[in-house]
Amino acid sequence: MLGLNLGYDYDNVAIVSISQLNFRNGILVAGIVTMIIALFGLVGYTSDEVLFLLVFIIEKVYSPSEIRKMSGVI
Repeated sequence: MLGLNLGYDYDNVAIVSISQLNFRNGILVAGIVTMIIALFGLVGYTSDEVLFLLVFIIEKVYSPSEIRKMSGVI
């Protein structure tokens, strides 16, 4: 900058920048992994709720003897 020496050590600035990039990338990867885990949990929870509601609806619509006939128990 116009030949002024403001006391900056540009080698250390480069090292800090690389350190900040590594930290940023690490946080980004951790966030992506967290989102993937959350999505797996959401899919599992949703499938459990759907199964629970299907069983609930089937029990309300059909009598127990009809359910046993359909499942092949009798």
